[in-house]
Amino acid sequence: MAEETHFSPIMDRLKKGPRFRTRLNYKTNKVTTMPPTIDPKNWSEITPEELRRHNQRMELKGRLRREYWTKAYHPVLGKWFNPAISDPQVIRHTWVNSVWHISSSVKATPKLVLAVIGAWSIPVVFGIYAFSSPRFLDRYKSVVES
Repeated sequence: MAEETHFSPIMDRLKKGPRFRTRLNYKTNKVTTMPPTIDPKNWSEITPEELRRHNQRMELKGRLRREYWTKAYHPVLGKWFNPAISDPQVIRHTWVNSVWHISSSVKATPKLVLAVIGAWSIPVVFGIYAFSSPRFLDRYKSVVES
C-alpha cells in the first residue's frame, strides 16, 4: 500500500499514530463501545420490499437530477435558471434549516412566550443593576475633585 502524504506535517504525525490507523478487528473494552454502524448484531438481509423502495428513491432522484440539468442547460430559458432555488433537495434543506420552518413548527404558547421574555430579560436586568451600582460608578469616578 502506498504511503499517504498530507500537506501538513502534523497530519502526517497524527495519521501514523496508533489511534488513527484503521482496524479490521474492532473490539470493545471498558472505555469504548461498538459503533452501531459496524456492529455485526445490527446487520440483517435486505428484504425485497426495502430493495424496491430503494430503487424507487433512486429513480425519483435520477428524474429530479435530469430535470435540474435540463433546466440548467436549456438554450432559451437557461438564463433565468438559479441553482439555489431550482433544485428541490436544496429548497427542502434550506426550508428545514430556516427560521421560518422553526417558527412555523414551534407553536407560540403563552408559557413559551413568557420563557423567552424571561430568558432575554434576565441579562438586561442584571446589566442595569451591575452598571448602575455604586461599586461600578465609583470605580470610574475622577480622582480630582472639581
